[in-house]
Amino acid sequence: MGIRTQRISAYLGFAWVVLFFLGFWGLARFVPPPSPELGPQEIKAFFAGNTSGIRIGMLINMLAGALMLPWCAAWAVQMKRIEGRTSPLTYTMLMCGACLVLELIFPCAFWQVAAFRPEGDAEIIQRLNDLAWLPFLGILSTAVIQGFVMGAAILKDTRSAPVFPRWAGYFNFWIVMMFFPAAFIYFFKNGPFAWNGLLAWWLIVFVFATWILVDTVLLLGAVRHQQTHPDAPAKTLDELAAEVELLRREQALHNE
Repeated sequence: MGIRTQRISAYLGFAWVVLFFLGFWGLARFVPPPSPELGPQEIKAFFAGNTSGIRIGMLINMLAGALMLPWCAAWAVQMKRIEGRTSPLTYTMLMCGACLVLELIFPCAFWQVAAFRPEGDAEIIQRLNDLAWLPFLGILSTAVIQGFVMGAAILKDTRSAPVFPRWAGYFNFWIVMMFFPAAFIYFFKNGPFAWNGLLAWWLIVFVFATWILVDTVLLLGAVRHQQTHPDAPAKTLDELAAEVELLRREQALHNE
């Protein structure tokens, strides 16, 4: 991936944050979220009262969710600069990033279905709303692993001029820890751990947006670093010698 392509991919992180709040807050009016304590008729009225806004807002969010794919790819390029030829953390981050995109898109699709027939059965609309909110906030495993491997890769870089500043690794670990309150939304319909609560909604939204914004700035810095530093992985001579020996054995087996 070229420097220009990486830079464009990085800026898509900023674009996602803007489009998310435009669709989620400005159009769908999902901020603050409708309370999980609302009954079927109240949820039906919520969707009926802003059908067009929900449809357009969720369409924007579904399209915006895909912007995270090139963003994750650009991060993978920079992580691979750290890890070198054998890059398990890089590939783990890519897979988690792909899952995260689906976790952003599918709840929006469920809200679209609920808004498609706002005159329909109130119980069904309520269930579709539940089906969207619970995984949207409650599936945190892939984001946790993604943030952890990003932080771990950053801390592996022991060169005098690392790709990312060392504090960025600890920042990603801190972000991961802040995601865990969302795991409790399956047990509460009110209070700070409900999907509209202080810890499970307001904290998570602030932390996630901060994560994307800060990591986008870090990614742009890493791209600038790539322009001025050779792409030599942080490996010892012994590690490089082991890789050379492995390549020789592979070549010998191929020749046989």
